[in-house]
Amino acid sequence: MQLDEMLGAARARRLRDLIRKALVDAYTENCNRFSEELGDNNLTFAVSVVHNLRHMVEEALEFEDGVTITRPRGSFQVEVDSHFVFHFYKVPAATGDFGEMRFDQSRTKLDLVAENTTQLSLEFEDEQPAHSLSQLVVLHSGTPSEGLKQVLVGAPYLSGVNGLSWAWLEEFADGDKASSPIEVDELRRFADESELPELVVRLRSGTKPASADGSVSA
Repeated sequence: MQLDEMLGAARARRLRDLIRKALVDAYTENCNRFSEELGDNNLTFAVSVVHNLRHMVEEALEFEDGVTITRPRGSFQVEVDSHFVFHFYKVPAATGDFGEMRFDQSRTKLDLVAENTTQLSLEFEDEQPAHSLSQLVVLHSGTPSEGLKQVLVGAPYLSGVNGLSWAWLEEFADGDKASSPIEVDELRRFADESELPELVVRLRSGTKPASADGSVSA
């Protein structure tokens, strides 16, 4: 369990318990008040969960030693011991697929991946193990009808060969359960994975079409 190695088993368990409870509470609260008749949908549900979770996590960790809440550029981060930084992201509800999570949509996401990539590039030189990576991502998924379904935690980085990859990824389980490693190949995505638009070529008015050899006909 990477999180246990990073923070120590007892502390990792306590943080998992506190954060997991905040996640359950945020999803439960929004499931209870969800109403399609009032215009709620997956988007309003996700936005409410994300903002309520920030408040609940901050309250849960208020008196924890070595824990600081920061909000650079409007984001939400939990710093532990001035080294490890936890980021929280909700997986798109349409698929519930953790592989759909993208990290090219904000400066904060790009920076956290870049930081881990830089640290990992020094691994062989400085003998740093993967669990020393400082930027950690907590991924959570759920729906208005099912509530919280799954939570994972891991360290993403950018591979020159495979694009966005995970140095490690495991279940963000309750303290009484063992955190299980996840097959990272299943969640590998390119950082610039957006679909390329169809290329449409139009001749300007008065332009002659080119022949097969590339010359323009008269």
